[in-house]
Amino acid sequence: MADELALSNNENALADLKTIIGEAQPLASNETFESLATAVDYFPRLQLCGSSSKLFKKNKIAKQHYANVVTEEQFKDLGLSVDIMPLAWRPKALDMSADTPFSCYDEKSDAFKEIQARAGVKESKCAFGPEFLVWIPSIKAFSCLFMGSKTARSEAGKVRELLGKGATLNSTIIEAKDFIWEAIVVNPCTTPFELPSATGLRSALEKFQAEAKTAAPERAETNTTERSR
Repeated sequence: MADELALSNNENALADLKTIIGEAQPLASNETFESLATAVDYFPRLQLCGSSSKLFKKNKIAKQHYANVVTEEQFKDLGLSVDIMPLAWRPKALDMSADTPFSCYDEKSDAFKEIQARAGVKESKCAFGPEFLVWIPSIKAFSCLFMGSKTARSEAGKVRELLGKGATLNSTIIEAKDFIWEAIVVNPCTTPFELPSATGLRSALEKFQAEAKTAAPERAETNTTERSR
């Protein structure tokens, strides 16, 4: 009987605590919590998850879904279609062949030119193309959309035409003789959406531009032989 009484008293006390916690006024918004909890020194990446993406291969996301990725363990599934506002762009070369990816934004540098040359080689894990700073209204976040493949670069002009406007990203399946792969499709967005704050926009643009002005470090030479699509 004493144990039952103690248990009942504990449950009543717990219920009282939950009531007090629930009545407490939050000191900041849910959006503020999200921005603090996901804060990193770099922009997340907005990507189309095709059959070759790690998130799809690990059964973490459906094929042809867009994801806003902070890390492979920390991402948001945005579905088959996502509305964005492109804000700015910069050239980017990316080498993912080492444990730590290497990015370069100076298209005149030897490092950029080397990665660009290697990008045409099969399995080199190199890419180059325009990278866009974008606002994703559905999650109220800034992200980067890197259009570094040959297929994506062919669609990048449509994103640039929509700078400061709304764009809707969908996808399509492309089939060649030896390959089938997923590709980004860009169309104007006709649905009104929430815009970023002036302060947030200014801060994101400054960070995006500052990264692009970072001097490229020297690169070691790499020899490759096979060609890719």
